[in-house]
Amino acid sequence: MKLAHAPFPKIVITAALLFLFAAQVELTGRDVKGWYNKRRAKDLAGSLAWLKSKTAPDEIILTPWTLGMQVVAHAGRRVLATSKVYPSDAAAIAERYKDIARFFFARSEDEAMEIVKKYGVGYVLVPKAFDVWTARYIGRADLTKDGKGKALTERARLETMAGRMLALKPFTHFKPAYIGDYYFIYKVELLS
Repeated sequence: MKLAHAPFPKIVITAALLFLFAAQVELTGRDVKGWYNKRRAKDLAGSLAWLKSKTAPDEIILTPWTLGMQVVAHAGRRVLATSKVYPSDAAAIAERYKDIARFFFARSEDEAMEIVKKYGVGYVLVPKAFDVWTARYIGRADLTKDGKGKALTERARLETMAGRMLALKPFTHFKPAYIGDYYFIYKVELLS
């Protein structure tokens, strides 16, 4: 009897290789065109080293989930979500993805603080090359120039937390703690 060849292992192997490639892209500074940006990789390493040395081990970091694994692996800190999702966690992670998007696209600091308080966030890591396609998780494609997530609109740069954080605008509850060429870290300050 001849057994049928199942495509499942090929799919799993392909997915694993794509995940490893994505992680390598972020850590090495290599972009999807194959170019290396050593300054970006060095700045990411510097921001993660800063988090590891300057924050408490139980600190929760809010960052786009695409950077979550790097924060966990290299800084040893907890994050709201990573790009690694188990099927049993899908519903909870989907809510966290939406909350991360709500934070970065919040129009007011008060809106953003709701997310911070919900999860007990102590720091926010913001990449300068912000993945604005996260706007789709909250149905806000209007915040991107082409509706596909390539770049923030001028209005979004002025009105959203992501745009204002990248422009180093002043906040009441968020204070710049680390300013690199490619990554910014804000400390959350809760006022009594």
